[in-house]
Amino acid sequence: MSEYPAWLAENLLSVGLFRWDKAQKTDLPGFLAKYNLHDSYWFGLYISPGDQATAIIQWDIGHPIYQYPDLFSKDVWGTYKWPFLLINFYPPPHQILFSGDKSAEYRANISFASSKIVSAQDRDMMLNLAITQSHLEDRMKDFYLNDDLCQTIIEIIGGEIHLFHDAEKVEFLCMNWDGEILEIPGI
Repeated sequence: MSEYPAWLAENLLSVGLFRWDKAQKTDLPGFLAKYNLHDSYWFGLYISPGDQATAIIQWDIGHPIYQYPDLFSKDVWGTYKWPFLLINFYPPPHQILFSGDKSAEYRANISFASSKIVSAQDRDMMLNLAITQSHLEDRMKDFYLNDDLCQTIIEIIGGEIHLFHDAEKVEFLCMNWDGEILEIPGI
């Protein structure tokens, strides 16, 4: 696993210490239409009881072919390492699925990320499948009726992470290695 600064673990374990009041709000389809996560590092999705989940990604902004070498000037990077992109989902995703070869070497390098609003036709199909599975609770079936249901797929080496979440209830924090908040241009 990649290294990480101490403030990241401390803030993650102390609920509410991340500066979400300084977060930038947009939806994931809009964010991923402008920026990509290729070659970034997926640290994980951390769910706090009841109200939010935070995806932590070390964002590769420096690759000259795929990324944005001029997104932030190097003097704000802190230690000249890629910054951390924190994506806050509130409420947490309704459903989280992992697909992949569990016997394959698991590495969390992101090869591709996409996000889209789930069409009414796809929501109907998913709801019909959920209804036929009697072990699903009604509250799990209800989110398929949400017009704002978004599917985000993070492709990592060895598998895919599928998140079904509310499209409009997402916010972003970008922080350098010193824990300073960096404004993401155009958000």
